Parts: sequence; structure tokens; C-alpha cells
Amino acid sequence: MIVYVLENNIIISVAEGRINMMSLEEYIVKRKKQDKVNEFDITKKTKNMARCVRYVLDYFEQDIDPKKNDLELAKRKSIIAKSQVLKEYDPEVGKWVVDIYEEYGVRLDWAASKIIKNDHLCLLWYRVEDMRSCVEQFINKNKTKVNPLIEQEKQVMMLFRELIKKELLNVDRPSADLGKYLLDWVDSTLSKYGVNIEWFAFKMALEVYYSGLKYEYDLFFQESVRVKEYDVTKEKENLFDIDNLYEQVRHYPFFEGKKTELEMLMVHSKLDLKENAEHKAFWDKYAKEKLGDLWEETNG
Repeated sequence: MIVYVLENNIIISVAEGRINMMSLEEYIVKRKKQDKVNEFDITKKTKNMARCVRYVLDYFEQDIDPKKNDLELAKRKSIIAKSQVLKEYDPEVGKWVVDIYEEYGVRLDWAASKIIKNDHLCLLWYRVEDMRSCVEQFINKNKTKVNPLIEQEKQVMMLFRELIKKELLNVDRPSADLGKYLLDWVDSTLSKYGVNIEWFAFKMALEVYYSGLKYEYDLFFQESVRVKEYDVTKEKENLFDIDNLYEQVRHYPFFEGKKTELEMLMVHSKLDLKENAEHKAFWDKYAKEKLGDLWEETNG
């Protein structure tokens, strides 16, 4: 019995639980390609023969259950069809992500997204050198699951760039109340380096805010009640732990000598200047204290 499943215009055929069962010859070709075997190098003839014997044994030992393997492949194809991953990324990156997933069952884009979500410093990358350490760690962590990853640093870097670009896709431009001086800095950095420092500041401020939240359990109402939160208007110094953060980012050219400005971006991101009069009054006083005459000159 043959069943055809239509997934986003991709047809998957299943015959008695099997899909495109891989023959021994196809399996050997696949393994040789993965291991980059050079059949024309006579000095490696003995080694290549031993490899082929190993491939045959692996085929019958590890791939003896084609039904299980084929159903797994069908499942992966279905997931890929539904996720529309090819439309989410640059065509070259999307095809690479799909090929890796279908071959190894690993969604590298999901794994990379977790890194960017947990390490906001990734948002400051603008050179290959900035990415290299993180990319190398990513490759070393996943190379046992995905054999050829060790030789695909370029593709991994492209993936990280795509994910960062995707995160910034729907980020709004900062509001005018940030002030002309800070707006010009944000715009010039984005134009020259492709880095959105205002979004970075928002993310870092949010991280400090969440870390400062404290809850206690109310036995009467049987629910958690917030008893403490980070209120920037009541902090006296080292707002949003700016001293520690600046030490981590001061080597970036767009942050050189801009510790005060970075703090201001973080403070502004946590204020409601349109609806909260106290926040508006705080920002006006704070900005004048931080920038002095420069604030007056650039904001009339």
C-alpha cells in the first residue's frame, strides 16, 4: 500500500512504512562523500578498502531497520515543509540548514538561536573576528552530531548573521524623545557598522530588570506576588550595572568613550515618557545632568 502525504506542496510517499529505501551502493557513496575519500590516490588504496568494509558493516549493523529510518526521514521532511525554513533565511543558508537537518536530524538554526538569546553581546558583532570564538565553540559542541560541521565555519557564520538580521527585522527606530545627539549616534553606528546599539541597550537593561525582580508567595491568595523590581528612577549610581557592562564592550569602536551614552540608552529603554509624567521629569533632569550643555544645544 502506498500513501502520499502533501505537506506545503511537498509530496512524501510512504510504502508499507518505507520511503526511498537506501541501497548498499547508495549508502557507500554517501559515506565516501562524507569522509571525502579520494579513490584515485593509490597510496591510500589499503586504507580506502578498509573504509569500504567498515561502511558495509555499518550498513547492516546500524541501518538494518529501514522502516524506522525512512519514517524518521519522512518526519523530518514534514517538519521542514511546515517550518518554511527555506523562506526564513538567505537561500544558501536555508538550503544548508535543511540539508543538515534531513541528513542528521539536527536543527542548527534552533541551536544557534539559543546562543543569541542568552548572549546579547552577539548583537554587537560586525567583524569575523568578533564571531570566531563563539562559532568555534558552537562547532566543537555540535561536531559529534554533525560530522562535516568542522569544515563548515563559513556556513555557521552566515547562519549567525542571518539570525541576528532576523531578530532586528521588526525593531522600531528609537523615539524622538531620545534626543538628537543620541539618535545621531544610534543612526551613524547602524549605518557604519550594521549594529543596532539601541536594541542592544534595551536587551541588556531588560536582563538587569528581570534579575532584580523578587517574588514572595501569598498563602492567603495562593499566588506569587511581586515585592521588588528594578526602578531606575530610584537608583543612585551604577545604573543597570553599567560599570561591568562597559568593561565588556569598551573595545568596540562605537562604544569608545561612550559609557555615559550607553547608560542613557539603557535608562531610556525602561522609561515611559509618553504616559508617565514622573518618568518624563526624571529623564529631562537626568539627561541634562549627564550631557550638560550638549543636551541643551542638540535639543533646543
